[in-house]
Amino acid sequence: MDPVFVMLPEDHPLAGEEELELAALADQCWADVPGDGCFADCFATACARAGFTPVSVYETDTSSVVHLVQVGRAIGLCRATFPPVPGLVTRPLAGSPLSWRHLLGWHPHSPAADAAAVAVAGQTRAAYAEAVSRSPVYARWLAGNPRFGLVS
Repeated sequence: MDPVFVMLPEDHPLAGEEELELAALADQCWADVPGDGCFADCFATACARAGFTPVSVYETDTSSVVHLVQVGRAIGLCRATFPPVPGLVTRPLAGSPLSWRHLLGWHPHSPAADAAAVAVAGQTRAAYAEAVSRSPVYARWLAGNPRFGLVS
């Protein structure tokens, strides 16, 4: 399970903060990539709990989210492991009000189930460790938040 981070231009007034309160971003426009689950509803609920309704939310593709943040039109919601982008920073939200759960599965009675369990788990751990290593902000944050990251 990973927390949702925010993506800001590096010259944003809050870009130097270690962690951001969601309420501190109440007057911002937002951008995210729509998911298959309840992300939009979960985001609206997190904002309501923080005492505000989002000004606007652009739901678009990843490249457009990055562009909207780069030109200062929105704050992006992103994976904590989002690859570094020149001119942008990612920051955790205080209290981790939003998270993404990543699930991998296979049919337990398939002929390849045992091999899949070992191979997929190993590849997943390696890929995740590499993604975390590309994000020093997330690596530091993860060290102090053990309920996040990979679980078996």
